[in-house]
Amino acid sequence: MTMVFCPLFSGSTGNACFVATAGTRILVDAGVTASQLCRGLEQVGCAPGDLDGILITHEHIDHIKGVGVMARRYGVRIYANELTWIAMDVSGKLGTIPDRCRIQYESGRDFALGDLRVTPLPISHDAADPSGYLLDQGMHRVGIATDTGVLPQAVLNALATAEAVLLEANHDEELVMCNPQYPTQLKRRILGKKGHLSNAAAGQAAVELTRLGVPRLALGHLSQHNNTPELAFDTVAEALVQADIRPGRDLEMALTWPDRIGRVWAL
Repeated sequence: MTMVFCPLFSGSTGNACFVATAGTRILVDAGVTASQLCRGLEQVGCAPGDLDGILITHEHIDHIKGVGVMARRYGVRIYANELTWIAMDVSGKLGTIPDRCRIQYESGRDFALGDLRVTPLPISHDAADPSGYLLDQGMHRVGIATDTGVLPQAVLNALATAEAVLLEANHDEELVMCNPQYPTQLKRRILGKKGHLSNAAAGQAAVELTRLGVPRLALGHLSQHNNTPELAFDTVAEALVQADIRPGRDLEMALTWPDRIGRVWAL
């Protein structure tokens, strides 16, 4: 095994992505219960106590729900930047985190986590200091970019160096606008530059990433109320085909799921 990449859970109800190398096993986010995380980890052959850390993208509950229990029960170290730690502490959603499990990294600066080189990527979301991540094992790289209203070119360029990318395809814009249960302010938040990436925007990003050499793409963080897996996949696939890129031929593309593990990629 050189590197394994698997979105365990992804969606508006909770997110966690598993990345493993020969010497390091981590999660990016832990936004479901600890029991759900343990079941997901079991399916990829990892005991919770064997995790070397959990990287936090931002402080929203669908990304940190299981963090406190994982730290207290299993001694897993939690990695976040300063403003995200402050926001998580103020929220009171984590409970007490043992000092030995609180790891603060400098925003925007690379750091080592086991045999992984972690590069935080600046994303655009309504959180304290949100980050995507590029995870580099030396021979292989994976990238994660969800919960972002836009994808800056610098982030796209960084993701383009990865062999697999978890990319947000959160919503269909028309479904958001026509949703009678969503007030106008919430619609503006979702559709805004600090909201979430739409299916159409994900399609545009997928075209650019594929042209830049990314061979594998997982579509993540699909909205429970403003999207469907079929709609997300078909919208991105249509954008690719219009750019003369054939999913299955030029790009391996997969969906992720809120209640079960996604595709396991061994790189």
